[in-house]
Amino acid sequence: MLAWVKADTPPGLKECGNSLSDGTANVCGDGTTFYYCTKTGGSNITILKLTSNEATEYCAEIKETSYYYFEVSNNGDTTTKLTDSVTTPANLVVYYCNDTKCERKYGHFKIGDNYYTVSETESKALDGSGYYLINANTDEFIVCSSGQSCSTFTITDGYFMNSDNEVYLCASSGLSCTKQNSLPTECRGNANKIINVSGTLKFCNTVTSTPLAFTSTTQYNLFEGVGDNDKYPTITSGTKIILLKIEQYSITQDKSGGIFIANGDKNFLYSAGDGTLYSCASTGVCTTVTLAKSNIGYYKNGDTAHSSAIPYIKCYETSQSGTYKCEAIANPTSITSCSDSSIGQIIKDGGFCLNSSKMVTFGETETTYLLNYHKDSKFSSIIGEEGKYGLVTINSNSIFINTSCG
Repeated sequence: MLAWVKADTPPGLKECGNSLSDGTANVCGDGTTFYYCTKTGGSNITILKLTSNEATEYCAEIKETSYYYFEVSNNGDTTTKLTDSVTTPANLVVYYCNDTKCERKYGHFKIGDNYYTVSETESKALDGSGYYLINANTDEFIVCSSGQSCSTFTITDGYFMNSDNEVYLCASSGLSCTKQNSLPTECRGNANKIINVSGTLKFCNTVTSTPLAFTSTTQYNLFEGVGDNDKYPTITSGTKIILLKIEQYSITQDKSGGIFIANGDKNFLYSAGDGTLYSCASTGVCTTVTLAKSNIGYYKNGDTAHSSAIPYIKCYETSQSGTYKCEAIANPTSITSCSDSSIGQIIKDGGFCLNSSKMVTFGETETTYLLNYHKDSKFSSIIGEEGKYGLVTINSNSIFINTSCG
């Protein structure tokens, strides 16, 4: 590391440039006025006046367009140009210099193997969690579990945040992330926006819904009104519905696909109850399922974050012929084996009873079985009556009956 010690008198213009070698530059200052000096050859020295509110004096050699890091001693007597380490993070200042000027910079920086945060009010070692944009000659995005436990993150489309309440909108097509410097405070007029409510970040699905809080538990949410060519998080308008995966510090479009059940606010059900059935493709686009006889059956809940509490969805015909409904259901732990009363029902851990003694489970290979009639089975309206059978098809995610048989 190189250090420059404060002189008795502020360095003048001559002192700023007289030690320069060809093709190099210096920054010198007296705490109020700063000069940026470049030398292109011979006695040809260009001096530009800069401004800064940094109460110190220094003269630092600038050789190329880049970020430059300085550590100022507590009493301002010495300024050290840094290359790979910081002794006192509170004394860190950062400038970005090119061949015409130097500008004071704030943000997150990597020096050596460590990360630092420099704001207008303080400098410190980065100590938060979440996603951070690191200012460098080539910007990079990192994700931190806590403090300095960070790794490089490959940019994808979505919103990304950190515990310092910074929000970035990222688009993989341009490999860039833009910090959202001004956050709204309410959902009105701010659908698909992150708002700051008294220091707490929340997500607005629509302009009328209650904003969704970010938690350590993954949440899924349906977002409608998306244009055919939209790529999340850039939304115009349209009729498509997409599936969002909402984690503690990110919102992305989920493309894992599956069957989901949601309430009127498009939030997935986390406990047993009625809801609307949605089918989501691996493209991340979802459709509302119009219920009919062909939908009668059981489905694995695609909301894997809550599938331990609500592992299955049950769809059936109500007592009103031609009317159908779907329910999120818990694991029926009290039913451990098949009997007459459990025919055509899910039992503990995903078993399905074909008759009073034979049980099958969800499987990767789609298979069709004969299902006995039972009056309490959700398939009874299709099979018809005692002594008849239905053909039930079971695959990795669903159990449904062939509606043309009965």
